[in-house]
Amino acid sequence: MASEIVIPVSDLAKRATGRARGKEAFETLKVRLAHCAAEEVQVTVDLSSAEMVTGSFLDELVLRIAELPAGTKIVFRLASESESDVHKLEKVCAIRQAACYYQLGESGPVMPARKRRTSDVKTEAYPAAFFTT
Repeated sequence: MASEIVIPVSDLAKRATGRARGKEAFETLKVRLAHCAAEEVQVTVDLSSAEMVTGSFLDELVLRIAELPAGTKIVFRLASESESDVHKLEKVCAIRQAACYYQLGESGPVMPARKRRTSDVKTEAYPAAFFTT
């Protein structure tokens, strides 16, 4: 059975805005998960208390998920009323062709993010330039 860890976004970065803070959050997350390298783990990044979550912050996290140890499943916990955050996450997942999961509120079920239709984007040409806000 996989262990479960919940990490508030405030433990990873000061704010959930911008690519630089996304990178900071990912680096902190990677350090915190270093001890889990040999086991399956579900990590819930709790964004529900964040004042704002930008697409560039989410993009940086999703872009780098593959760098985490094998067997690590990342779930993004969003505020229950944050439909726009769900859309941002789904757009990022579609562009990055990543399997992402989210949870609305603390008690909501964990659901896969639907990969929303996006334009024919060549991500290899612009590896980190899709979201500027």
